[in-house]
Amino acid sequence: MPSDQIPLLPPTLRRALLGTLVALLAALALLVLRPFVAPILWAAILAYLTWPAHRLALRLCAGRRALAAAMMTLLVAVTLILPALLLGQLLLSELAAAYADLLRLPQERIADPIARLESLPWIGAWLHQSLAPYAADPALVTARLGEWAQAWRNELLSLMTHVSLAVARLFITLVTLFFVYRDGERFVADASHTAQRALGDGLERYARAVGTMVRAVVYGVLATALAQGAIALVGYLVFGVEAPLAFGVLTTLASLVPLFGTLLVWGPLGITLVLSGHWWSGVGLLAWGALLVNPTDNVLRPLLISNATQLPFLLIVFGVFGGLSAFGLIGVFLGPAILSVCAVALREWQQTPDDSGVA
Repeated sequence: MPSDQIPLLPPTLRRALLGTLVALLAALALLVLRPFVAPILWAAILAYLTWPAHRLALRLCAGRRALAAAMMTLLVAVTLILPALLLGQLLLSELAAAYADLLRLPQERIADPIARLESLPWIGAWLHQSLAPYAADPALVTARLGEWAQAWRNELLSLMTHVSLAVARLFITLVTLFFVYRDGERFVADASHTAQRALGDGLERYARAVGTMVRAVVYGVLATALAQGAIALVGYLVFGVEAPLAFGVLTTLASLVPLFGTLLVWGPLGITLVLSGHWWSGVGLLAWGALLVNPTDNVLRPLLISNATQLPFLLIVFGVFGGLSAFGLIGVFLGPAILSVCAVALREWQQTPDDSGVA
């Protein structure tokens, strides 16, 4: 049979085969890029949030995209890395100083505060009975600290491994960010054209929903961090913490750390006050942090995001914490964004006329 007489496949079958091939190629590409998905998403989020500054840098560099991209990448790197380094250095120095102070505590400085425990309501007798052996023999404190250090050695090694991986991901994020700044407009135009053909006119609404959600999450995170720092600062002033302003700023930065957050600051401060004999100040600061500082993150952030996006408060709570559980830190942005797109898709489907003719 001549080649020009070979029967062609039906259009429906051709589209199905083409769709299957595209889906297979997309799955293979995602498999290859899987280790880099989080850095790519972080780079996209950072570029989206700082794009107005990038446009200004582009004008200052007379349209030289590579130079403007390098300037913006360096600026973002300094903004991200310096606070993290300062926070890590301060925490390490505080832990080392606290450990050294515990080792140097004489017997009377251990025995006296422990003897006062019985005056505490409800739990005073139990605490005094539990810690009485350390008052009788302060060397037990050193021995117990050594046991804890030995037990946590593997965990510390694992933590160092995670820190190394985080540094590597940060480097990949910054490299990706440079190319997003340099070639982002062309990439967005190509992706928009491709998605427009696949999704039609609904793409703009989905993109707008994602952009609004990302901005709301970022502003909600920053506002929550400032609020937690301010509330903690009041507590530091009330309970007599030295250098309260410095620790208030440190609390603001620590609120961005997932899982532990501000506990990394007010927790050690409260324990230090207790160990130094200032029982009521230490317990009061720990209660202040647990009842006022820490819950602010769980309430204020979803509330701010909900008000900015007009989505139900409970949906934002599920998006923030569900995304954090499913995707890690990047899930704080992905979770609400995914639920936001789903809400937009549901509204569009509800507003689409029924083609079946049924009233």
